[in-house]
Order: sequence, then C-alpha cells, then structure tokens
Amino acid sequence: MPADESHLSQLPEVEREAGLAVWQHADYRSFLADPAAVSRVAVSPRGVEGFCLARGAADAAEILKLAVRPCRQGEGLGRRLIAALLEAGTARGWSEWSLEVRPSNRRARRFYGGLGFREVGRRRGYYRQPPEDALVLAWTPPESPTGAGR
Repeated sequence: MPADESHLSQLPEVEREAGLAVWQHADYRSFLADPAAVSRVAVSPRGVEGFCLARGAADAAEILKLAVRPCRQGEGLGRRLIAALLEAGTARGWSEWSLEVRPSNRRARRFYGGLGFREVGRRRGYYRQPPEDALVLAWTPPESPTGAGR
C-alpha cells in the first residue's frame, strides 16, 4: 500500500532501527505531497515494518529510500516492497530506474543485483557520514525499449 499521513511518525523509527540516515519529518511530509512520488509500505498489527520511496520525472525514477526493521530482514519483505514500487512506477511510464548505494554495503549491492540492478556509474564523495563514494545502480523493465532489465 502507499504510505500516507498515518505512517509518518513510524517511518523515521524504521530507518533508525535499520541504521539508515533519517529524513526530517518535513521531508517525509513534502514527499507525500509530491505528485511525482511513489511509495510502498508494509504494515502489520504492530505498525510499519518497512517502506520504500521513489520519485520520478518523465520516464525516469530514483529510488530514494528502502528501510526494513531488522527483525523483519531476511524474510523477503524488502524484495516485495521494491517489486511493488517498480510495478507502480512502471505503470506511470517510468522505464529507467536508479539508486545510489555505498560500495562498502555489500549486502545492499547483492540485494539489488539479485533484483536485476546493474552498476552504471559512481558519484565521488556522495556520502558524508562516513565519507564515501556512491555506486549508481540502474534497472529497466524487461519490456523497456532500452532492452535491459531484470
């Protein structure tokens, strides 16, 4: 399901638990109000278990966030969230997807590689805490005119 106002207070909590950089409350609110934004959230009776966020323009989109509570990692929740996000964005006509990941984050690199993302570039000095470059990963749907994909 898409994220909405009822999830706002839990998104930073999930990020914090997952050890990720946390957006400010205003950033989440702005994201939810953006018509170019797509989100997916996994909710259980305990609350938000994970979420992913993307923003698109024309035919391209960037995955901005993926966070899953550590107690739910390894269950395929992240994979299902990304699959739902890609499906929703592809339905909007987004045929080129990208995201940044730390070269040192081998787990994330394996995860995204298993979904069909491939390395297409590097952003020098992208991360600040701690300082590190970012690898740019890209994905296109299998039926995309570019011929790449999962």
